[in-house]
Amino acid sequence: MTDVLEDHLNDELDPELELALSEEAGALIGGDGDVTGDLPEAALDELAALAEAEATAADAEQAAQAEELAAAQRVLEAERARTRSAVARYRDAVLAAEPDLPPELVTGETLEELDASLDAARRAVRRFGSASASRARVKRAAASPSARRRAADRRRRG
Repeated sequence: MTDVLEDHLNDELDPELELALSEEAGALIGGDGDVTGDLPEAALDELAALAEAEATAADAEQAAQAEELAAAQRVLEAERARTRSAVARYRDAVLAAEPDLPPELVTGETLEELDASLDAARRAVRRFGSASASRARVKRAAASPSARRRAADRRRRG
């Protein structure tokens, strides 16, 4: 309904009135589009002060946002450090509780990564036996009489 009314009003605008309004607006604005050319000095000073106040407010807001960002980054870095510490303590606790796990297989910077490597290390231990058990088997095999005989035979053939 409003659009129909506006169309009707625009249709009935006298072309001479439209031209007069256009010329009046042009005179107020000036040929170069500068609306400040005909303003009194006090108004110009007030506009300049307003522009400066707006620029100062924008600078202050930008500085406040930069400080908020820096503070958030500090909090984030502190949280990351706490997370790294917690992951390291968790790794140490698991290795102490499960001494058969080879420490070089238990790695990760996040809990998810560490848990995944723990699962892989546990599977490796189930499949191949623990490193300490493997070393013990090698020592026992090396200490057996038949192993000693084979080693002596190899040295003699040498």
